[in-house]
Amino acid sequence: KGVLGEGATLSPLVARWPGGKIKVHGMTDDMTTYLDLMPTFLQVAGVVYPARWHGDTPLRPLGGRNLLPLFQGESLSPPENFYWNLDGHFALLDRGRWKLSSVYNEENERNNAEPVLKLYDLMSDPAETTNLAGKQNAMASMLLDNYRNWADEHGAVPRYQVLDTYKSLRVAHSQAMKHHLESIRKERSAS
Repeated sequence: KGVLGEGATLSPLVARWPGGKIKVHGMTDDMTTYLDLMPTFLQVAGVVYPARWHGDTPLRPLGGRNLLPLFQGESLSPPENFYWNLDGHFALLDRGRWKLSSVYNEENERNNAEPVLKLYDLMSDPAETTNLAGKQNAMASMLLDNYRNWADEHGAVPRYQVLDTYKSLRVAHSQAMKHHLESIRKERSAS
């Protein structure tokens, strides 16, 4: 899914696990997110997510919940918010009602300008046709603060930072290859 509208984020999760680990033909209305997959896989593997990397570097917390109880027929208590960060866009779903999303604008992000926001009341507008960000400014601001706190805690970065890092790595790789080829040429001409 490449967009954060309800048509993309409100999708079924289908899970299969032979051997009785998942309740056969079970269905639930519980909401999950892609962030729930890693904690679930770690639980299945019997691995505890470490607090530190190689003993010294603190790791950021995993977002998401272990879905095994859900797969075994139990219900999960929903988180207060669901978060998405995708290709420079972000969205936050607050208690299943309010959805705040951003419109990606690289110039705004590079200049630390406020993102262009969209706010929808999914109870009355599940198709996201009426942007309430201008009318519900306090709600939009509160949800934006919630998203920023989550992004800081979990290390979500703007798209331009990811692209800049990628470009820097490509340039460094290109320069290293050029230096390596030049060394080979020198060796060959010396022999």
